[in-house]
Amino acid sequence: MITSQQKHELTLFLSNKNLPLDLKSEILDHILEQVDYKTTCENKDFNTSFNEIKKSWKWDLKMCRRFAWEKSYTKIHRQTIRKTGVEILKKSLPYFAAYLLVSLGLMFYNKALASNFIFTINSLAVIIFLIILLFNLKIIKTASAPYGKNNISYLQKRAYYFLMANLMIPTLVLLNFDNRFDKYYLSLMNLVNNHQVNKWLFISILIFNVYAFFWIYGYHYFVEYKKSVRHLEQKIDFKL
Repeated sequence: MITSQQKHELTLFLSNKNLPLDLKSEILDHILEQVDYKTTCENKDFNTSFNEIKKSWKWDLKMCRRFAWEKSYTKIHRQTIRKTGVEILKKSLPYFAAYLLVSLGLMFYNKALASNFIFTINSLAVIIFLIILLFNLKIIKTASAPYGKNNISYLQKRAYYFLMANLMIPTLVLLNFDNRFDKYYLSLMNLVNNHQVNKWLFISILIFNVYAFFWIYGYHYFVEYKKSVRHLEQKIDFKL
């Protein structure tokens, strides 16, 4: 049985690793299980068990940075972010692909239908965000806070994309929509019919597609971030 003092010592071991709270809590659980197994099943004392476990976690908890000006993070932290990013990208792409295919298909079929579809989808996206914001204001505020001040979750930083997309859509998509859409439509038709590319094509792709992607991508991150916060609230009596 691990004492409170021993648990405190294990917690201190992780305290200087710049780990977000959810990842630190998960790693601590694994270490506690390992210590308990070694002391109970292998009849080793705590110090011996702890030293062996520190060696086994040495590579995962090694601090590293990609650039000289960047903060140092553990390898397991970076790997978790990378793995989660790929998983959420896989979740997001089918939804974005459906939006893109329908909107482009309508552009070639009927301009008015395409305009109504894109405007409606983006309007609904903002309305959904406002409803989510109403019930999750504290969580969204922590996602938009500086990462160093509220190091709650490895999901936190990219959950911020959800907020940013919903700031951009009203101002850069819905505002003056008809004028922007006309430029998008004409640029696309000019590309297809005359094989000509102009600056408005790239600007329009950014406005009408990239922000839609980041809404979807950010939403999935927000959902996972919210789950992580709720889990911490139940597990360690964490409060925002």
